[in-house]
Order: sequence, then structure tokens, then C-alpha cells
Amino acid sequence: MSLNAAIVGVSGYGRVHYNLMRENALAGRINPVGATIINQDEEAEIIEELRGMGCQVFSDYQEMLNALQGQVDLCFLPTPIHYHAPMTCQALEAGWNVLVEKPLAPTMQDVRSIQAVERSTGRFAAVGFQEVYSPYARALKQILLSGELGAVQSMKGRGLWPRSFSYYARNNWAGRLKVADRWVLDSPLENALSHYLHLLLFLAGGNARETARPVRVQGELYRAQAIESFDTGCVRIETDSGIPILFHGTHSSRETIDPEIVIEAENGRVEWAVHGECRVYRGDSSEPYQVTPPAGDQRNAMATAVLDRITDPDTLICTTESAGCHTLAINGVYESSPIHPFPEDLVVTIDEDGEERTVVNGLGRALSEAFQAGQLFSEAGISWARAGRQVDMTGYGFFPSPELGKSIQIPTR
Repeated sequence: MSLNAAIVGVSGYGRVHYNLMRENALAGRINPVGATIINQDEEAEIIEELRGMGCQVFSDYQEMLNALQGQVDLCFLPTPIHYHAPMTCQALEAGWNVLVEKPLAPTMQDVRSIQAVERSTGRFAAVGFQEVYSPYARALKQILLSGELGAVQSMKGRGLWPRSFSYYARNNWAGRLKVADRWVLDSPLENALSHYLHLLLFLAGGNARETARPVRVQGELYRAQAIESFDTGCVRIETDSGIPILFHGTHSSRETIDPEIVIEAENGRVEWAVHGECRVYRGDSSEPYQVTPPAGDQRNAMATAVLDRITDPDTLICTTESAGCHTLAINGVYESSPIHPFPEDLVVTIDEDGEERTVVNGLGRALSEAFQAGQLFSEAGISWARAGRQVDMTGYGFFPSPELGKSIQIPTR
């Protein structure tokens, strides 16, 4: 059976979602019926291709919603973060299921608004945290749940992904806390590295489908870039499953270290790398007893699962409940810590392959030392580090809390 599909945006990261739609259309799984493209002069080739598939092209999202009310099985929404909640709600209300790009939404009130519309319409929103769609991630979770390594004692992850000036200049929301009156909360933990923080929460969940919910959060936030939000952060999360999670991430190091995860258990450990192997060790052995090859690009697995979910409600997808656990963690990070500027004498601008970027001298070493020790920056005795407060996230529902709302400041760009 061919399902009707629509998409909002085909440029930038939207090209990834467009390719997913196109590949599934060529395979006969979907029938493209609508596309909203606001920069039509720049996307003439794609527009020609879409029209060749019988797809209507619109310049306005609301116009597409009105024209295709109740006629779309799945809408791809690779739109800016601050549009995720309103656009998802509008699509659900039009009778469409949605695949919205990660993160689900910047704030918990956004998450709850989406979930309310899901309930009232009977439609679903799947979220583009593609790592959890990987069969390897699910197999790893099954190993952890089976008890063969004993009780899981801790999980930690890190990623050092430097970003250039052009990264922050690519649109009007990169590095922003707010655009107009809508929260964005863009940061490494909200955007580029969010997949791996969410994967940790998923792996810590109490069963095959659950994602662990943050109960208490303590974070530290730092800024070297000329942005509103933070470019470097670390967070410790106590979860409702009882498994503690630690995560470090930055866009301002000289060094690049692709995301990796280490899981410690009573009778073994796991080492996972985004572009490398997943190694499972028993006891104190230095030789892994199980090695899984790199999972590769999980986007096709994601698209397949989401399309299957339309006709099979038991298909495992990243739900709004799962993705909402990540949003809860991000809100908790901002509740825990102000954004501290790095000392000026450590911040320099370098040119690498014609791309200028801001880096913090010594940051890569400091992050690696804190990660290896299983500590926040402030616990590792780093001179510039400032401890955040521990925040109770049980019953948390609105960002910012009244206490934070009185003090949060958005710097002038």
C-alpha cells in the first residue's frame, strides 16, 4: 500500500528528509502529494522532480494544510527548532502523522502541547533521534536488560565537535536562546550532540521501549562563541531507572573526538563509538567478547520504522514521550547553571582549511580528563569551572521556572 506523504522544506538539513521521501517514493512505499518550499527560486530542480511525481508545491505551510486536510499519512518536518511544536500540532490537527526532526521541542510546555494534540487527534508524532532506530542500539539495550553484565552502574558520553563561524551564521537561530517570542535553546546538547544524550537516556530505560526520565539534573554551561546560548556543557542526570548519566560536549575545542559512550556494569563494560565499533567486555577482561560493527546511517531505518508505524501500532519509534525525556534534561541544564564566559586569555580564533573558528586553549584536555574521571568540570578541579545547582525535575512542566525566569538573560548579539 502506498502512503501519501508531504514535506516542509527541502534545503539545508531538509535535503536529508527530502531524500528519504524521494527514495521511498521510488520504492513505491509513498506517494508525494505536497511540499512547502519557500525558496522556490533556489530549488527549481527539486520542484521539477516533485511535480514530475504528481506532487503539489506550495509556498506557504498553511496553504498546504488547508489544501490537503485529511489527505496525508505522513508529513516530514525538518524545520527550525522553534517551529517544531506549532508545525507539528498543526499537522496533527490536519489529520496527518508526523516525522519531526530532533529535538522534539525546546521546552516541556511545547512537548505537552504536542502530546495533547496527539491524544485528541489519534495521530502520532515520531522524532528524528535516529540512533534509537538502529537494530544495534536495540541489541545493546537488550544485553543491558538481560542482566548478563550485572546491574548497570553508570553511563557516560562525550563529543568534541568543533564548529566554525559559518556554522553559527548558517541561519537566524543557530546558537540562539530565543527567536522573537519563541524559545530555541540551541546548543551542542540540544542539536548536534543531542542524538547521543538521548541515546544514553534510551539505553538507561527500564525496558525495551522505555526511555529513562531525568529526576535530578546538575549542569555546567560555558560560552566562547559570539552567541546567546552555550557552546560547551557537561551534565549529570539522575534517572527514574536509577542509572546515573554523565555527558560532556563542546563546539569550541581544537580537537575533534567523535561521540562515544562508556557503560559500566557490575560484571563488565561497554564501549560504543558513533563511527566505530561497539565492544562488550566481561569482568576485567581487556578483550571484548562481542564486537558489533559501526551501525552506519540510521536514517533509512528510521523512515522505514515510521512508515511501518502508520499501519502497525506496535512498531517501535522514537515517541514524543521518549524525546520529551531529552527536552526535560535540556530544560534542567538551563535551570541548573547560568552560562559562564570562558576566560578571555584562553579564547583564540584560528583558521583551519579556510574556515575561521573560535577555540578554547586546553579545553580538549580538560574535557577528556573530566570524562575519564567521571566528573563534571568543577569536580575535576579545573580553574575556570563553576558548579551548577542540582535541580529536582519531578513534576517539572514549564520552562523557565519562575525562579529562573527572573534571572535568565539573553545577551545582545
